[in-house]
Amino acid sequence: MVPLFELVSSSGAVCMLETTAAAVTVENGRITAVDTLFAGIRQEIRAKIFIDATGDGALGALAGAETMAGDENGRFQSVSMVFSVANVDLSRFEEYMNQVINVDGRPRWEVGNASTRGCIGEYWMPWKGTPQAKNLPNTVGIYHHGNPGELFFNAAHVQVDCLDVFALSRAIVELREQAFEIMAFLKQNVWGCENAYLSGFAPLGVRESRRICGKYVVTREDMEKEHSFADAVCRGAYPPDVHQGQGNVDIHVNHCYNYEIPLRAMVSRDFENLMMCGRCISAQSSAAAGLRGMGVCIAAGEAAGVAAALSAQRGLTPEQLPIAEVQTILRALGVRI
Repeated sequence: MVPLFELVSSSGAVCMLETTAAAVTVENGRITAVDTLFAGIRQEIRAKIFIDATGDGALGALAGAETMAGDENGRFQSVSMVFSVANVDLSRFEEYMNQVINVDGRPRWEVGNASTRGCIGEYWMPWKGTPQAKNLPNTVGIYHHGNPGELFFNAAHVQVDCLDVFALSRAIVELREQAFEIMAFLKQNVWGCENAYLSGFAPLGVRESRRICGKYVVTREDMEKEHSFADAVCRGAYPPDVHQGQGNVDIHVNHCYNYEIPLRAMVSRDFENLMMCGRCISAQSSAAAGLRGMGVCIAAGEAAGVAAALSAQRGLTPEQLPIAEVQTILRALGVRI
């Protein structure tokens, strides 16, 4: 497999890592430039088409595009912080999970299963049914990526307004405190963790913040009823996955999802040359809970990139592109539409 950065460089793209958008120039209803900031240095980037893949819809917000945030009540899904635990005796950890936690006769739990997500009373939880775990999260994801003695836990959760820098800063501190509480429980109670230690934190995991209003807003009904779109440019299969409070998870798996995503949902209704992909795609909150899945974000990102490149080459807006041509190019790249 070709490493990501090799793919980027071979395409002719130039990376500007650790850079953020500071301001946007708008002329005659079009975005003409983005002012970037790196180490106190400003640099203007001019382009024909811009794609907002910031997750928070930052580029669109700076330009003044119409946006939506949170659900219909202004509430956001909880944020998480994955942490790693090293020096775990994985064989003894497996025995704990199978002898202490697996009281329902489920198939044997093994770290080689790649990932396990659990909820109290339903799936695997290292602290399921233990009185001292009353303040611990109500869900956990356990992952093993092949490193000897290392596990990753997706268990620390806080529900917060992700667009409030002060609230989010406090949440980051709280998430780290939760991780240390979980680590203390593991060391004191879980076989194989007696000599383990908390070895690192992943970047903050934000599930929901700001989305840019597009020419079309994807709905939950679109996903569940698998509506067809003439301008479909990719598909998704990840279901709505809503996280709240102490890690309470509501994953809608009542049926297999196989939905289309239209190009119109990737084009701002306010700026004809502004596209978006990833978490800030144009969608209702309940639909965005599924569209935010990594696989869906990859598919939407590729579709947006192809449409943007073709728009720049032809001197057309994304909405003016012959959709059949866009779909043909994507299918040639192996995209299922």
